[in-house]
Amino acid sequence: MRLILPALLTLSACASGAVSITEFPVAGSTYPDGISAGPDGNLWFTQAAAVSRMTPSGSVTSFTPTTVPSGVNRPVATHRGSDGNIWASERGTLNRMVKVTPSGSFTEYPVTTTASDPYGLTLGPDNNIWFCERAASKIGVITPAGTITEYALPTGAAPVSITVGPDGALWFTESGLHKIGRITTTGASTDFPAGASSSP
Repeated sequence: MRLILPALLTLSACASGAVSITEFPVAGSTYPDGISAGPDGNLWFTQAAAVSRMTPSGSVTSFTPTTVPSGVNRPVATHRGSDGNIWASERGTLNRMVKVTPSGSFTEYPVTTTASDPYGLTLGPDNNIWFCERAASKIGVITPAGTITEYALPTGAAPVSITVGPDGALWFTESGLHKIGRITTTGASTDFPAGASSSP
C-alpha cells in the first residue's frame, strides 16, 4: 500500500505544464486515508488503526494511543485544530473524535450519539472542529476542550464531507438525500438539491 501525493508545484513543473507524481511507501496493508497539512509543517493522515505523520521528504511515523486500551479503529479524516493539534474522526466501532498532539499523544472523545459514524471534518470559523455523522444524519462540533454538540439533519441525510464557505457558514454533502447542506455556527441549517441520484 502506498500513499500517493502530488509533488509540490515546482517552477519546472509550472513552466512545462506537466505534473510530477511521487509515491511514498507506507508499511503494511494499512489503508491510508484522509490527509491534511498539520500545524507542524508536516502532513498527517489516517490508517486502519493509527494516525500518522509524514515529513515533506517522505519519512513516516505512525502513532497509536498507549493510554487507551482499545486503540483506534478506522480513523478516516484529519484536520489541524485551532489548538495546534491534529483532529481525526474515528468512524469504526469506537465512534470517537481523536485529538493528537504533534508529538503523537492521543486524547479520545466519544461522540454523544452511538454508532454515528463520524466522517469528514473541518476547522470552523469559530475555532472548533465541525464533523459529519454519516449514520446518525447529524452535524457535530467539538471544542478544543472536547465538548461535543450535535445538530440533527433530515432523516437519511448521511453527511460525508464538510468545509467552510466564503459566507462563514459550514457547507456539507448530504449523500443520502442528494443535497448540499449549509449550517451556521449557531446550528441553523438549510439544504439545496444537488440533482437526482447525485449522492454528493
